[in-house]
Amino acid sequence: MALLTLPLAMSLVSPASAEAVLTVTPTAAIGPVAVGASPTASFTIDPDPGGEPVHLDWTVRSGTLETDPVVRSGSADVTPDVDGVVSLTFDTPTELGEGTYGLEVVASDDVPGTGPATGTSGIIDVVVLSPPTVSVSTKIRKFFPYHDNFQDSLRYRVTSTGRARVQVTVREASGSEVFMVASVFLTAGASRTLTWGGGLPGAGQAPAGRYVVSATATDPAGSVATADMTVVLSRAKLRFGDKTVTRLPTKTIVGRSVGRCSSLRTPSSHGWRGSQGYYSRSRCASSANHADVVLGQHAIWLPRAVHDDYHYLTVWLYGGKAKGARSAYMILTNLDKRGRVYGSEQLSASLGWHRGQPVYGPEVVRKASGRPYLSWVTGLAQGSRYDVKKFKITVERQVLRNPDGSIEWPATGGAAGTSEPVASAPALDPRTYLP
Repeated sequence: MALLTLPLAMSLVSPASAEAVLTVTPTAAIGPVAVGASPTASFTIDPDPGGEPVHLDWTVRSGTLETDPVVRSGSADVTPDVDGVVSLTFDTPTELGEGTYGLEVVASDDVPGTGPATGTSGIIDVVVLSPPTVSVSTKIRKFFPYHDNFQDSLRYRVTSTGRARVQVTVREASGSEVFMVASVFLTAGASRTLTWGGGLPGAGQAPAGRYVVSATATDPAGSVATADMTVVLSRAKLRFGDKTVTRLPTKTIVGRSVGRCSSLRTPSSHGWRGSQGYYSRSRCASSANHADVVLGQHAIWLPRAVHDDYHYLTVWLYGGKAKGARSAYMILTNLDKRGRVYGSEQLSASLGWHRGQPVYGPEVVRKASGRPYLSWVTGLAQGSRYDVKKFKITVERQVLRNPDGSIEWPATGGAAGTSEPVASAPALDPRTYLP
């Protein structure tokens, strides 16, 4: 019986030995970091290099894909620390600004019993941020922390161009800190409106003076930006205060109506500078078609008032009977804000100050080009002859008064009674202003 025999020996072929692979593992996320920074990345290497230096080649790409171009690269031999962690400092591109870049680290080492080995970390995200810009602004730079509805508190806006934690403080202009107002987180381009009512920590109130509002923004990369704004805290309060304005009639007249038998002369018979003489029937004795009538409309810019709030106003006239006149009287007529008659007063012939009727501000104060003014009419007829030397207007207006009694605003009374004319008035109808 034949036996089937097999070869007793074959050469055993072992496969070619592959290069050993290192495992490169980041120990923590990188960043965010500031533009142009040189951050540090940390890794563990497996197998452990055993305290021997490891060669690291690194590249930074413009994005997080392997196909993105390399914008920075380098190499270093790094010795692990006692915990087996290797740390690598690398560069980020300044010219590309903020964004998310990709870092890849390739480690090379001779592994005992195995030989050369390499390994890659893969692409690691690196977030790079531009430093934030912070601003602090307000519509008012002066406030009055008293509950009278006039700029009672400081409302201001804090804005950051980048994501940041913003701390706001208020300090005296001399430099000592008063207190931290707020600590807020803002997203890129966001704003927050904050308020300071003049209070101090606890129950105190800050004294009047100049203060600096400071905003300090710190973004996730640790970049810091600051902005300051100086404001003024005043302890003045809204109060009504009196103001008197005196002007010549030639500086206040804006309209006139003179009958054919009458005249309006400058100066008057008394010869006062800037005065006016109202002379009925100075040319003839007729009264037909209002020939004996003399009317003058006057107007004056008022001193400034908070909220344009005027309480009572009174027009006074200094004058009296013209020289050589047999009879004299004057009618002083107040006009409301629509130019209509608001009340009249007949003034006596005696030489001196004569008071018109007090009028209520909200019903008589008018505006031209945003400026408040008051208007009135003086007139006579029936042969009366009257000289007017000057007018004075007493104005009760709302002002800001300091604790010591001084007026803080308006500090100089504004443009009260300037010689600039208010406006030209239309022709006056004698039937409106005279009995």
